[in-house]
Amino acid sequence: MFWAMAPYSDMSLIDGDNLEDSAHLFKIFNQSFHGNLVNSQSSDPNKVKIYAVANQTNTDTHAFSLINRTANSQAINLTFNNWLPSEVTWHLWDADNDFTTRNISWTDLNKSSFVLSPYSVNLFVGQNN
Repeated sequence: MFWAMAPYSDMSLIDGDNLEDSAHLFKIFNQSFHGNLVNSQSSDPNKVKIYAVANQTNTDTHAFSLINRTANSQAINLTFNNWLPSEVTWHLWDADNDFTTRNISWTDLNKSSFVLSPYSVNLFVGQNN
């Protein structure tokens, strides 16, 4: 679902034929977050919210989001059960970068401390080996 508000509005999702940064969030959730909700938890949900799914149709594709709800960077430790992706795409929205997409190695994602930027929304979509 896309719509446009007044021109030059930060609330619009499209500008002509171009998706605004916030529209990418909805698009990725709609395309990649299908399936069963995966049991996931944060040690402090007031700081970092987690949402994860295991795709029912394509059992090799899974997705999760990490949302930093604070004005400070958050160093987190990620623990995964039964998931060893060969590739992970990281979609990031934060105050400094607006919207960026990059590939991240499993080693960098699964290291002892992963840092979330302040007030960031991080979506990860991965393919199993």
